[in-house]
Amino acid sequence: MSQITLEDLIYQFDESKINVQRSYFDQLKYFEVKAYIPEDVKGPLELGMRPEGEEFQRKLDLWCKYAVAIWDFNDLTWLEATDQLKKFRDSDQPVGLKIWLHSDFRPESVTEYL
Repeated sequence: MSQITLEDLIYQFDESKINVQRSYFDQLKYFEVKAYIPEDVKGPLELGMRPEGEEFQRKLDLWCKYAVAIWDFNDLTWLEATDQLKKFRDSDQPVGLKIWLHSDFRPESVTEYL
């Protein structure tokens, strides 16, 4: 059983703090935050697992959600976004994320609500 740390409580996602915005073109709602990327968020090549099973799919889905949020926030290419994910995860620095309100993705460790 893992223990909850003070840092877990401080950076826990709080829906009441988001600043909902609308995209210019299609008026879809989104919000932006800065958050740490958990060290277990790894891409398919980093996982070193066979690409099958629920555990692999769960990890791949989480990696994709973080990568898309970085991609949308910075208007990068997919390769640049996945490189940034790795860079910020490995340096333990918060990164900007754009998250669509209709998505079920909510980052774990938010440091700032933009």
